[in-house]
Amino acid sequence: MTLGLAEIYLIPKALWERFTDEELELTVWFNANSEAVAYKVGPA
Repeated sequence: MTLGLAEIYLIPKALWERFTDEELELTVWFNANSEAVAYKVGPA
């Protein structure tokens, strides 16, 4: 059990590995508390 700490690293790493072969852009939106609230992956 990692108490959710591994996901902070593993999820972005998995996304990066999946999309590195393509020209894509990752956009992340944050709220006033600096928490990520949404993301979008699309063509660069």
